[in-house]
Amino acid sequence: MKEKLFIMIIVIILVTLAVPGQALAGSESESIAILHTNNENGASENLDSIASYRDQLKAKYDRVFLLSAGGALADPGMVQAMNQAGYDLLNIGTTELASGQEQLQQNLEQAEFPFLSANIDSTGSYLQQPEPYLFLETASGHTIAVIGLIEVTKSGKPPVDPGLLGRLKFTRPFQAAANYSYLAEVADIYIGLTYLGHATDRNLARARGEFDLIIGSQSRTVIKNPPLINNVLITQAGSGLNYLGKIIIKLDKKGQIISRQAGLIEIEGLTKNK
Repeated sequence: MKEKLFIMIIVIILVTLAVPGQALAGSESESIAILHTNNENGASENLDSIASYRDQLKAKYDRVFLLSAGGALADPGMVQAMNQAGYDLLNIGTTELASGQEQLQQNLEQAEFPFLSANIDSTGSYLQQPEPYLFLETASGHTIAVIGLIEVTKSGKPPVDPGLLGRLKFTRPFQAAANYSYLAEVADIYIGLTYLGHATDRNLARARGEFDLIIGSQSRTVIKNPPLINNVLITQAGSGLNYLGKIIIKLDKKGQIISRQAGLIEIEGLTKNK
Protein backbone atom coordinates (compact mmCIF):
# COMPACT_ATOMS: atom_id res chain seq x y z
CA MET A 1 0.00 0.00 0.00
CA LYS A 2 2.78 2.38 0.90
CA GLU A 3 4.58 1.55 -2.36
CA LYS A 4 1.43 2.43 -4.37
CA LEU A 5 1.05 5.71 -2.49
CA PHE A 6 4.69 6.56 -3.13
CA ILE A 7 4.31 5.84 -6.86
CA MET A 8 1.19 8.05 -7.05
CA ILE A 9 3.04 10.95 -5.43
CA ILE A 10 5.93 10.58 -7.88
CA VAL A 11 3.49 10.56 -10.84
CA ILE A 12 1.77 13.74 -9.61
CA ILE A 13 5.13 15.51 -9.25
CA LEU A 14 6.23 14.46 -12.74
CA VAL A 15 2.95 15.62 -14.32
CA THR A 16 3.25 18.97 -12.55
CA LEU A 17 6.81 19.44 -13.81
CA ALA A 18 5.79 18.40 -17.32
CA VAL A 19 3.16 21.18 -17.53
CA PRO A 20 4.95 24.27 -16.12
CA GLY A 21 2.58 26.72 -17.81
CA GLN A 22 -0.39 25.43 -15.85
CA ALA A 23 1.51 25.22 -12.59
CA LEU A 24 2.88 28.76 -12.84
CA ALA A 25 0.02 30.49 -14.62
CA GLY A 26 -1.17 32.16 -11.43
CA SER A 27 2.20 33.83 -10.84
CA GLU A 28 2.81 35.19 -14.33
CA SER A 29 2.65 38.88 -15.22
CA GLU A 30 0.89 40.27 -18.28
CA SER A 31 2.12 42.75 -20.90
CA ILE A 32 -0.25 45.01 -22.84
CA ALA A 33 0.55 47.24 -25.83
CA ILE A 34 -1.62 50.29 -26.50
CA LEU A 35 -1.06 51.97 -29.86
CA HIS A 36 -2.58 55.41 -30.34
CA THR A 37 -2.99 58.17 -32.93
CA ASN A 38 -4.63 61.60 -32.96
CA ASN A 39 -5.43 64.48 -35.32
CA GLU A 40 -5.25 62.05 -38.23
CA ASN A 41 -7.30 64.50 -40.31
CA GLY A 42 -8.30 61.88 -42.85
CA ALA A 43 -4.70 60.90 -43.66
CA SER A 44 -5.34 57.20 -44.25
CA GLU A 45 -2.26 56.35 -46.33
CA ASN A 46 -0.22 55.12 -43.35
CA LEU A 47 -2.93 52.98 -41.77
CA ASP A 48 -1.78 49.82 -43.58
CA SER A 49 1.63 50.19 -41.93
CA ILE A 50 0.01 50.67 -38.54
CA ALA A 51 -2.14 47.55 -39.03
CA SER A 52 0.89 45.48 -40.03
CA TYR A 53 2.85 46.72 -37.03
CA ARG A 54 -0.04 45.89 -34.72
CA ASP A 55 -0.12 42.35 -36.09
CA GLN A 56 3.60 42.00 -35.39
CA LEU A 57 3.13 43.06 -31.77
CA LYS A 58 0.45 40.41 -31.19
CA ALA A 59 3.19 37.79 -31.12
CA LYS A 60 5.09 39.71 -28.43
CA TYR A 61 2.39 41.04 -26.09
CA ASP A 62 -0.60 39.40 -24.44
CA ARG A 63 -3.00 41.97 -25.90
CA VAL A 64 -2.64 44.88 -28.35
CA PHE A 65 -5.13 47.77 -28.61
CA LEU A 66 -5.36 50.62 -31.15
CA LEU A 67 -7.03 53.90 -30.08
CA SER A 68 -7.67 57.32 -31.62
CA ALA A 69 -7.89 60.34 -29.33
CA GLY A 70 -9.94 62.21 -31.96
CA GLY A 71 -9.58 64.49 -34.94
CA ALA A 72 -9.61 61.62 -37.43
CA LEU A 73 -12.72 61.88 -39.57
CA ALA A 74 -11.99 64.78 -41.90
CA ASP A 75 -12.68 62.53 -44.89
CA PRO A 76 -15.76 60.30 -45.37
CA GLY A 77 -13.59 57.34 -46.39
CA MET A 78 -11.55 57.45 -43.19
CA VAL A 79 -13.98 55.26 -41.23
CA GLN A 80 -13.54 52.31 -43.59
CA ALA A 81 -9.77 52.74 -43.51
CA MET A 82 -9.83 52.71 -39.71
CA ASN A 83 -12.06 49.62 -39.77
CA GLN A 84 -9.49 47.82 -41.87
CA ALA A 85 -6.66 48.96 -39.58
CA GLY A 86 -8.49 47.43 -36.61
CA TYR A 87 -9.13 50.43 -34.36
CA ASP A 88 -10.78 49.61 -31.04
CA LEU A 89 -12.03 53.07 -29.99
CA LEU A 90 -12.38 56.66 -31.22
CA ASN A 91 -12.83 59.72 -29.01
CA ILE A 92 -15.03 62.35 -30.64
CA GLY A 93 -13.13 65.58 -31.34
CA THR A 94 -14.07 68.82 -33.03
CA THR A 95 -13.08 67.40 -36.41
CA GLU A 96 -15.80 64.78 -36.03
CA LEU A 97 -18.39 67.36 -34.94
CA ALA A 98 -17.42 69.77 -37.74
CA SER A 99 -18.68 67.29 -40.33
CA GLY A 100 -22.21 67.84 -39.02
CA GLN A 101 -24.45 65.51 -37.05
CA GLU A 102 -25.79 63.66 -40.09
CA GLN A 103 -22.30 62.78 -41.35
CA LEU A 104 -21.08 61.94 -37.84
CA GLN A 105 -24.06 59.62 -37.34
CA GLN A 106 -23.31 57.96 -40.67
CA ASN A 107 -19.67 57.52 -39.61
CA LEU A 108 -20.79 56.05 -36.30
CA GLU A 109 -23.04 53.53 -38.06
CA GLN A 110 -20.31 52.51 -40.51
CA ALA A 111 -17.61 52.15 -37.87
CA GLU A 112 -16.73 48.71 -36.51
CA PHE A 113 -15.48 50.36 -33.32
CA PRO A 114 -17.27 52.53 -30.72
CA PHE A 115 -17.19 56.34 -30.53
CA LEU A 116 -16.73 57.81 -27.05
CA SER A 117 -17.60 61.08 -25.34
CA ALA A 118 -18.44 61.53 -21.67
CA ASN A 119 -19.33 65.21 -22.01
CA ILE A 120 -21.67 65.21 -25.02
CA ASP A 121 -25.40 64.88 -24.37
CA SER A 122 -27.28 64.25 -27.61
CA THR A 123 -30.77 64.00 -26.10
CA GLY A 124 -33.28 65.30 -28.67
CA SER A 125 -30.60 65.50 -31.37
CA TYR A 126 -30.05 63.67 -34.64
CA LEU A 127 -26.82 62.16 -33.32
CA GLN A 128 -27.04 58.88 -31.43
CA GLN A 129 -25.80 59.22 -27.83
CA PRO A 130 -22.10 58.29 -27.72
CA GLU A 131 -20.88 55.96 -25.00
CA PRO A 132 -19.21 57.97 -22.20
CA TYR A 133 -16.71 55.17 -21.53
CA LEU A 134 -16.03 51.56 -22.38
CA PHE A 135 -14.18 48.66 -20.85
CA LEU A 136 -11.47 46.79 -22.72
CA GLU A 137 -10.38 43.39 -21.44
CA THR A 138 -6.89 41.96 -21.25
CA ALA A 139 -5.99 38.36 -22.02
CA SER A 140 -6.09 37.53 -18.30
CA GLY A 141 -9.48 39.16 -17.81
CA HIS A 142 -8.26 42.41 -16.25
CA THR A 143 -10.18 45.54 -17.22
CA ILE A 144 -9.16 48.81 -18.86
CA ALA A 145 -11.66 51.65 -18.52
CA VAL A 146 -11.40 54.32 -21.24
CA ILE A 147 -13.32 57.60 -21.00
CA GLY A 148 -13.65 60.12 -23.85
CA LEU A 149 -13.54 63.90 -23.36
CA ILE A 150 -13.87 66.83 -25.80
CA GLU A 151 -12.86 70.47 -25.29
CA VAL A 152 -15.49 73.05 -24.38
CA THR A 153 -14.87 76.81 -24.65
CA LYS A 154 -16.16 79.59 -22.39
CA SER A 155 -19.34 79.59 -24.45
CA GLY A 156 -20.09 76.12 -23.11
CA LYS A 157 -19.62 74.50 -26.51
CA PRO A 158 -16.71 73.14 -28.57
CA PRO A 159 -15.13 75.53 -31.10
CA VAL A 160 -17.39 74.37 -33.94
CA ASP A 161 -19.98 76.27 -36.01
CA PRO A 162 -22.96 76.44 -33.60
CA GLY A 163 -25.30 75.70 -36.49
CA LEU A 164 -23.77 72.21 -36.72
CA LEU A 165 -24.27 71.46 -33.04
CA GLY A 166 -28.06 71.88 -32.95
CA ARG A 167 -29.46 70.65 -29.63
CA LEU A 168 -26.26 68.97 -28.47
CA LYS A 169 -25.37 69.83 -24.89
CA PHE A 170 -21.93 69.73 -23.33
CA THR A 171 -20.51 69.26 -19.85
CA ARG A 172 -17.20 70.82 -18.91
CA PRO A 173 -14.54 68.11 -19.38
CA PHE A 174 -13.14 68.41 -15.85
CA GLN A 175 -16.65 68.03 -14.43
CA ALA A 176 -17.28 65.00 -16.64
CA ALA A 177 -13.99 63.48 -15.47
CA ALA A 178 -15.08 64.00 -11.87
CA ASN A 179 -18.48 62.41 -12.58
CA TYR A 180 -16.80 59.21 -13.78
CA SER A 181 -13.90 59.11 -11.32
CA TYR A 182 -15.34 55.90 -9.84
CA LEU A 183 -14.08 54.04 -12.93
CA ALA A 184 -10.61 54.07 -11.37
CA GLU A 185 -11.99 51.90 -8.55
CA VAL A 186 -13.65 49.29 -10.76
CA ALA A 187 -10.96 48.95 -13.46
CA ASP A 188 -7.35 47.83 -13.27
CA ILE A 189 -6.21 50.55 -15.71
CA TYR A 190 -7.96 53.91 -16.20
CA ILE A 191 -7.32 55.90 -19.39
CA GLY A 192 -8.47 59.36 -20.38
CA LEU A 193 -8.80 59.63 -24.18
CA THR A 194 -8.98 63.39 -24.61
CA TYR A 195 -9.44 66.09 -27.23
CA LEU A 196 -8.33 68.92 -24.94
CA GLY A 197 -4.77 69.86 -25.90
CA HIS A 198 -1.55 69.02 -24.07
CA ALA A 199 -1.59 71.99 -21.68
CA THR A 200 -5.11 71.09 -20.54
CA ASP A 201 -4.15 67.41 -20.27
CA ARG A 202 -1.43 68.42 -17.81
CA ASN A 203 -3.96 70.37 -15.74
CA LEU A 204 -6.37 67.44 -15.91
CA ALA A 205 -3.67 65.15 -14.52
CA ARG A 206 -3.08 67.55 -11.63
CA ALA A 207 -6.80 67.69 -10.87
CA ARG A 208 -7.68 64.03 -11.48
CA GLY A 209 -4.87 61.83 -10.22
CA GLU A 210 -7.00 58.69 -10.56
CA PHE A 211 -6.03 58.40 -14.24
CA ASP A 212 -3.19 56.03 -15.05
CA LEU A 213 -2.81 57.43 -18.58
CA ILE A 214 -4.03 60.43 -20.55
CA ILE A 215 -3.79 59.99 -24.31
CA GLY A 216 -4.38 63.37 -25.88
CA SER A 217 -5.26 65.18 -29.09
CA GLN A 218 -6.17 68.69 -30.36
CA SER A 219 -2.84 70.51 -29.84
CA ARG A 220 -0.99 68.15 -32.24
CA THR A 221 1.87 67.92 -29.77
CA VAL A 222 4.75 65.54 -30.53
CA ILE A 223 5.64 64.01 -27.14
CA LYS A 224 8.65 61.74 -27.50
CA ASN A 225 9.32 61.64 -23.75
CA PRO A 226 5.90 61.61 -22.05
CA PRO A 227 5.80 63.41 -18.68
CA LEU A 228 4.53 61.86 -15.47
CA ILE A 229 2.39 64.41 -13.59
CA ASN A 230 0.64 63.49 -10.36
CA ASN A 231 1.52 59.88 -11.23
CA VAL A 232 -0.42 60.21 -14.51
CA LEU A 233 1.47 59.43 -17.72
CA ILE A 234 0.54 61.94 -20.46
CA THR A 235 1.18 61.44 -24.15
CA GLN A 236 0.18 62.61 -27.64
CA ALA A 237 1.33 61.65 -31.13
CA GLY A 238 1.56 64.79 -33.27
CA SER A 239 -0.79 64.82 -36.27
CA GLY A 240 -1.39 63.53 -39.78
CA LEU A 241 -0.29 59.99 -38.86
CA ASN A 242 3.36 61.00 -38.93
CA TYR A 243 3.77 59.26 -35.58
CA LEU A 244 2.31 56.26 -33.83
CA GLY A 245 2.15 56.32 -30.06
CA LYS A 246 3.15 53.14 -28.24
CA ILE A 247 2.47 52.44 -24.56
CA ILE A 248 3.56 49.24 -22.84
CA ILE A 249 1.92 48.36 -19.53
CA LYS A 250 2.93 45.41 -17.38
CA LEU A 251 0.45 44.02 -14.85
CA ASP A 252 0.97 41.50 -12.08
CA LYS A 253 -1.42 38.58 -11.60
CA LYS A 254 -3.72 40.75 -9.45
CA GLY A 255 -4.00 43.44 -12.13
CA GLN A 256 -1.72 45.93 -10.37
CA ILE A 257 0.45 48.06 -12.67
CA ILE A 258 4.10 47.06 -12.41
CA SER A 259 5.41 49.43 -15.07
CA ARG A 260 4.32 51.95 -17.74
CA GLN A 261 6.46 53.00 -20.68
CA ALA A 262 5.46 55.29 -23.54
CA GLY A 263 7.01 56.83 -26.63
CA LEU A 264 6.53 57.56 -30.32
CA ILE A 265 7.41 55.69 -33.49
CA GLU A 266 7.94 57.51 -36.79
CA ILE A 267 5.49 55.88 -39.19
CA GLU A 268 7.79 56.59 -42.12
CA GLY A 269 10.16 54.05 -40.58
CA LEU A 270 7.40 51.47 -40.36
CA THR A 271 6.54 52.06 -44.01
CA LYS A 272 10.16 51.53 -45.11
CA ASN A 273 10.46 48.32 -43.09
CA LYS A 274 7.32 46.69 -44.52
